[in-house]
Amino acid sequence: MSVTTAPLVVALVGIDGCGKTSVAHELRRQAGNEQDVTVLHTIRPHEAPNGPLHELSRQLEELSAAADRLRSPQLKIATFYLQLATYGPAQRLAIDAWRPRVIVADRHPLVDSLVYLPLYARSLARSATAPAPPPAVLPVDPRVLLGVRAWARRIGCDTDLFRLGDELLAMHALPAHELIAHLRDAFAIELPDVVVLLDVPLEQAIRRLDGRGRGTEIHESAAQLAAVARGYDQVLDRLSAAGVAVLRVHEPGGVAQVAAAVAA
Repeated sequence: MSVTTAPLVVALVGIDGCGKTSVAHELRRQAGNEQDVTVLHTIRPHEAPNGPLHELSRQLEELSAAADRLRSPQLKIATFYLQLATYGPAQRLAIDAWRPRVIVADRHPLVDSLVYLPLYARSLARSATAPAPPPAVLPVDPRVLLGVRAWARRIGCDTDLFRLGDELLAMHALPAHELIAHLRDAFAIELPDVVVLLDVPLEQAIRRLDGRGRGTEIHESAAQLAAVARGYDQVLDRLSAAGVAVLRVHEPGGVAQVAAAVAA
């Protein structure tokens, strides 16, 4: 009987527009096979050709865009959490199917939760007006809501997505070690072995986002992106102190540096 060795899990993180997805795609291309390097997309698993949950992933992406249009932190963080929750099944399937040497994760549920939960909680607290009441009808296809609520029910979450958002935003006040422990159990995953921060100038990230062809997300203003960058710095300092390997990569040469870390 062969002994299964756990893969090295490398998480790519950084502000939107830093190049995470481009680096992930290039690493997949260079590897050429899933047994050497399997790439998982935490927020949009439908971008991984061999990954599961493609239909659910597209439904969650549509709901996330609706949250941006509504400017609703509650709906946005609820959708974000439900997206993060797809990572565990995708990782388990990849390990079972491919026994990969390395898993490269475009974002990571435990790392990104520590960054974005406080961000959206502060954003809501700073709002000069009371949050708008949830709309009677969300601006998405009813089949999208059916799929998303079924997923929320399956993983034990409130199917009232605005109430779920309020519950999640309240969690930001937990001490970091308690929040990590809670999310580790909820997502049924562990911290990554290596976290790679793709650190690019804010102006460069904004230019990339402007040319992306998708709508702007709530957190993609210059001020919010700067806050996200500070959040990553704080979270990665904390994880590094806890023994997680952290690599900060500055462009140019980002792909080569990450590839070297993956090959190590």
